Amino acid sequence: MLLNNGQTETPKKNIKPKFRVVAIDETEHWSDDIKAQGKVWGVYLVDMNRYTYCCELTPSLELHFLYYVAIPKKRTKDRKVADDFQDLVDENYPHSDTSYVGTNQKFSRIRKVDLTESDKKTLADEGYEVLHKDVVEYLRANHYI
Repeated sequence: MLLNNGQTETPKKNIKPKFRVVAIDETEHWSDDIKAQGKVWGVYLVDMNRYTYCCELTPSLELHFLYYVAIPKKRTKDRKVADDFQDLVDENYPHSDTSYVGTNQKFSRIRKVDLTESDKKTLADEGYEVLHKDVVEYLRANHYI
């Protein structure tokens, strides 16, 4: 397919997804009171085989927000401390559904997402966008990291 800027794009049905769940330390973007309590990791789904160009020559990866993981500084056996900190982060989260990073981004934590036979059938029958939406929905309900 020829795009109006002259670049070509691979048809979406031919994309073979290479999904990964990645975590990025985003503590520095939070308020001082949350930073004082611990670290906040943003967890995203990224397709390592799908690039986008954000007004630049180098490609970027598209990150799709899944959830936050809040890790308190105080390590105790009392689960309430961790739960309270997670609740505080969840109530105040400043995320957008989609973000972009350069392909040279180093991720602190990364986990491969294996496609099931059902996922492969969805990709073949309904296309990449439907599969991607299904995977995001599944991962938001079933935390990988």
